[in-house]
Formats: sequence, structure tokens, C-alpha cells
Amino acid sequence: MFLDAFQSSSAYSLRLEDLTRGDIRRFVSDLFEAYDQYQQLRSHNAEYENLTEKVVARAQGVFLWVFLVVRELLEGLTYNDSMQMMQQRLDQSPADLEEFFQYMIESIPPVYRRQAARTFFITVTAQYPLPLTLHAFLDDMETDPDFFLNKTKLLDEAELLRMHERMRRQLEGRTKGLLEVVPDSNGIPYYRFHVDFLHRTVRDFLQSSSEVQPFMTSGGTDVSEAWVLLCRGMVSVIRHGPISRDRHATTPFVDQEEDLARCFFYLSRFVEKALQFANNGQALAALFRAAESTERNIPQTWNRLHHPRLQEVAIRQGALGLLRHSDFGLVKFDPYFWTPQKFVPPLRSACVYFSGAFPKQQPGIVTYLLEHGANPNEIWNKLSHFQLCIKCLVEEKVSGEQQYLAFQIVAALVAHGADVRGKFDGVSTLDLVRQIFPPELVS
Repeated sequence: MFLDAFQSSSAYSLRLEDLTRGDIRRFVSDLFEAYDQYQQLRSHNAEYENLTEKVVARAQGVFLWVFLVVRELLEGLTYNDSMQMMQQRLDQSPADLEEFFQYMIESIPPVYRRQAARTFFITVTAQYPLPLTLHAFLDDMETDPDFFLNKTKLLDEAELLRMHERMRRQLEGRTKGLLEVVPDSNGIPYYRFHVDFLHRTVRDFLQSSSEVQPFMTSGGTDVSEAWVLLCRGMVSVIRHGPISRDRHATTPFVDQEEDLARCFFYLSRFVEKALQFANNGQALAALFRAAESTERNIPQTWNRLHHPRLQEVAIRQGALGLLRHSDFGLVKFDPYFWTPQKFVPPLRSACVYFSGAFPKQQPGIVTYLLEHGANPNEIWNKLSHFQLCIKCLVEEKVSGEQQYLAFQIVAALVAHGADVRGKFDGVSTLDLVRQIFPPELVS
């Protein structure tokens, strides 16, 4: 009901950090005034005008509490609640936020509770806002566990709109609005909507409150199954997504590349996590292969470097578990990463510092590749992997923990035969290493 009343107005999108206590009265009044049912009831009973002041009086300056209470009251207005009933709704609303969250969860109808528990558990586990389509596909897998492996059927625009609207309403019913659908201004419609917590305090509550844990596990989903479900859901998102082979197609191909690359990144992280908790590596490998079979169909007309292969994602993001696991053998079956215009050796992606940060497992990734035959002196694009590693470190001026990780990587390259006799602009490699790292690290 709340969504129906305000989904068309961007003015009422929830931006908790942007509002202060001084905005609360106007916010509450505007929400009530914008609701036709409130105006009709007030025209017959002036007492409804007092609702705004009653909410403000109890608010204590906590805007999130106000938002939740107003949504509860709007539901009452939808049902033509009397002022006495509206007062009861207000009085029953806990003053403490965590108690309010618990109150909302306990009010989830029994018919929704199992799916609600699974949805909350999956969202907390994932650590990233998940695509709305993933939640829809998880529902499909309840009736067809092999849905993620089925022959793909691309959704047309009308089907996609219906699916988004259906899931938006179902999530509202299941989670009482504690999860919300967040639009992304970038990307194509298939990937545009994600599901996130109403506010970070909701996530913290679901993670830490002992009161809510029995509910969280009541859906029959444990940590191991959650990661596997996330893998299956993301494979479904990848396999059912639109892939245009035409650079001049209606769907922007660059946006598709970026969205798809993000999905492969999530999948690599989900699989690695699943390997930590689940023993069925072969089943997870089948999942990965299913996604990769879709990846191989990606058109080479996409000649921008937005789309890394799965192996490159695994290596750049420090997913060491994927590389080591016998059921995957990522480096064995594909020693080079496909990109639309060139082949990138795995070691190059692993040891070159890009603006950002080395993952903590990156020295282990580099060592693993070196132990499996990678050559630090291989020339690619006029520089060896070792030379480019040093060059990037000089330019980026790493410090702190990143400096220590970089030193471990350089030490591994040297230990496996990297040629330290070369020069950059007349400066020896050894002198550059001494410039990059403090004396206590360089002996």
C-alpha cells in the first residue's frame, strides 16, 4: 500500500542521511497530504489532522523511526481505520529501532515467513546488493531446482517489467519494507534494479540480534546452502540476460559489458565462499561452467575492455580458493585470458598494481601461478611481467599494508627467477626496488 501511494514520486525516496529533525514535521505532513485516503477521512473527521503532531511528539529526532511509523499508519488509512485504531497503531509501535525491526518481522504473515527468512538470510550473506532478477530466479528454483541450467529464454521487455513489478510487491510483503528495490541510473533495464537494506541499521540488526536468529534460520537455509543458492541465482542472471551481438543494437552494448562483468565478479566471490562451506566442489564447478558457456557466446564485436574472463576476475580479486580447487583448474584449462583484442597472461593480471588495491590474497595468487609454470620474465607488450610490476609500483607510490603486499609479490617474482638486471630510464631495477620499499624490507 505504501509503495502504491508513493512509488511515482521521487521526492519521497528514502534518504535518511539527508534529513534532520527539523524536516520531520514537514515530511510527515507531506506524506499524509499526498495520500488521497487521508484527505477523504480527514474531510469527515478533523481528528485525523492531529496524526502529524502525534508522530512528531514521539519521534525523538530519529527519522528512520518516523518513516517506519508513517508507513504503518498509511496502511491503517488504506483500511479506513478509525482514529482510535490509528492511535493504537501508533501506541503499539516500539520506540526503540531494533525493537521496531523485531516487531515488523513478527508481523510477517505466516504464509510468507519461510520465503522471507530465506530472502533476509541470502541478502545478509551476500554482502552486496543483489539484482532483483536474482531474487525472482531463486523463486523459480523452488519449483525447478535445475532452473539455472535450463535452456535460456530471454525475457522481452513486457515480461521483464512484469517480473520486476511482481518481485517488488512480493519483497514488500515478505520483508515488510525492510528490504527495498533500488534503481541504478546506469545499465540496461535487465540489470537496473537491485535489492538492498532499507538502512544499514537493518543489516546490523539482522546480523547481530540474538532475538531474530531463530527466524533467520527458520527458512531452512544455512550458510553453506546460502552461498550455493547465490551461485545458482547469479548463474541464472547471467544465462538469462540479454547479449547483443550488434554494436548498433537498441540495447547499449557497453552497459551490457559492465553489468555482465559485475555479475562474473560476484559469481567468482560466491563460488569461492561456497567452497569454504560446502564439500560438493564438482557441483559448484558445474555452476561455473554453465556461466562460462554463456560467456563464450559473448560477441567479439564488444571491443572495449569492460569484460574480464572468469579466470581474470578470480585472479584480480584474490580468489585463491578457485585456483587451488581441483574441480575448477581454471589456470589449467585456460592459461590466457580472452579479451576482445588481446590475450593477457594470468601472471600479468595478478602482479600488476592498478589504481585501487591488491587483495590480501594476491601474493598467494602470484606464488600459485609461478609454481604452476608462469614466467616472470615473459615479454608482453615490450615489458616483462616483472618489469611492468615494478613500473606500476613506482608510479603508484604504494604505502602501508599495500606496500607490504607489493613487497611479498616482488619477492615471489624474484624468488622464481625474475631478472633484476634490467633498467628503467637508466635506473637499475634493484635501485627502483630500494626506492619503492623501506630499508627494513629490502636486504
